[in-house]
Amino acid sequence: MVHTAYLGALETWQVVLSISATAAIGAALLFRRQHPVLVLVVVGVLALAKSAVGGPLDAGAIPLALYATAAYATVQTAWIALGTTLVATTTVLGIASLNTGSAEGGATTLIISLTLQVLAGLIGVMIGLRRRYQDALAARVQDARREREQRAELGRITERSSLSREMHDVVGHTLTAIINLSDGAETSFDTDPGLAREGLRRINEIARTALGETRTVVGALRGIDGAAPRTPQPDASRIPELLDTAEATGYQTTLVIDGQSIGDRSTQLSLYRIVQEAITNTMRHGKNATRIDVTISYAVDSITVQIHDDGEPQDTIGQNIEEHSHGQGLTGIHERAVLSGGTSTAGPAPGGGWHVTAVLRIPMAEHS
Repeated sequence: MVHTAYLGALETWQVVLSISATAAIGAALLFRRQHPVLVLVVVGVLALAKSAVGGPLDAGAIPLALYATAAYATVQTAWIALGTTLVATTTVLGIASLNTGSAEGGATTLIISLTLQVLAGLIGVMIGLRRRYQDALAARVQDARREREQRAELGRITERSSLSREMHDVVGHTLTAIINLSDGAETSFDTDPGLAREGLRRINEIARTALGETRTVVGALRGIDGAAPRTPQPDASRIPELLDTAEATGYQTTLVIDGQSIGDRSTQLSLYRIVQEAITNTMRHGKNATRIDVTISYAVDSITVQIHDDGEPQDTIGQNIEEHSHGQGLTGIHERAVLSGGTSTAGPAPGGGWHVTAVLRIPMAEHS
């Protein structure tokens, strides 16, 4: 309809060019979001070329393409596109008005075009900034969700590793003690029935205690409250029970405690498990060992525990190291110490036998 109004004032080739340019501009604008800069160039060239040859001005074509560029391209690209478009529009329309001799009409057209372009460009910049801000917020939310998922997965892995250590310590110590007690009971069954009966009683007691601890660990592993009966996790106060079990299997034991007990339940559990695993190692691998000495020293910010046995003499030290190092026992001791910020060492003792020494760190906030 706009072009029809100009049919009487334009040459046929101008009408054809104007209609063709307008159709091409409309087609190009369909892709303004996917390729904003390219569309702005195409639309700008067509619109200004049509105006330069005397066709009617498509007042909304360049502003719409400029808005898309400012909204969907970068801020730097938006300002460059706005400045370039203003300069190109001023140059082309100025030259066209001089050629037609209609300075007043050309000035009016130029003012309208520049005003629309400036408004479209500024609105596009603001919309683009808002869109980029929203995208940044969405990306931040996505990153936070991913970070939470990663922390949760890391927590699950850490928990599974902790439960694996617990299961290893409970089952390993219990089975070792039961094997030693059953061997002793079998040996003394004919000669000393009372001693054999005491060994069986100790086996029953140890098995029941281990069953309760195993149910606790399995219940935690399932992650279902009430899935199995729970028993309190052991702490340092139950270390004498470990020595009683060792004595029941034929070892002489001593326990020396220096200082007042400190540490939260997790630290106390780690202390208990370290002593338990060290005693289990002696029962399994301590050749000719008859004595186990446990020393626990409480300091202001740490707990030092040493377990020493009088096993294999120095001449077979290589075989001793190999036997003690086999399995996951020493690895579990080291992991428990490191988790508290401490250290652990294990190896042949200078005076003979084998020692395990671990240092557990206590957070300053706790004992303050």
